[in-house]
Amino acid sequence: MPPPGTSDTESSLSSAPTDVTAYISKLHDARGRLESYTATAAEDYTIKLLSAFLECLPKDGVMNIAGDIINIGSSNNDAGLRALAEHLLTAILVPSMIPDTLQSYISLTSLPVLYSESPPLHSRRTITTIRSG
Repeated sequence: MPPPGTSDTESSLSSAPTDVTAYISKLHDARGRLESYTATAAEDYTIKLLSAFLECLPKDGVMNIAGDIINIGSSNNDAGLRALAEHLLTAILVPSMIPDTLQSYISLTSLPVLYSESPPLHSRRTITTIRSG
């Protein structure tokens, strides 16, 4: 029995293959754009970094990154792809590699900005010890 509001020949589930097709098409187009990228130096990590995001992100993330690669790459903008890779590196990868204890210290050292005076030093040490222990 079809869902309410649909006919026997139409179903709300019929859009699923289109999503898979769109996903595969967008991924293929993004990879094709990366293949036409021209590296500026031997240490240029743009292709490796963007390819890693395409390989490791969940489907929605891949669709977003692939869309960015395609949009930037539509004008053969290699500098734009390098900028995207640099942004992903500095905004996502580097911060995710900071150890939890350092992240808690960074968070705690920014607390005095929220208060008119600094919180007592022992409270910083206690919280850092609890988080790292």
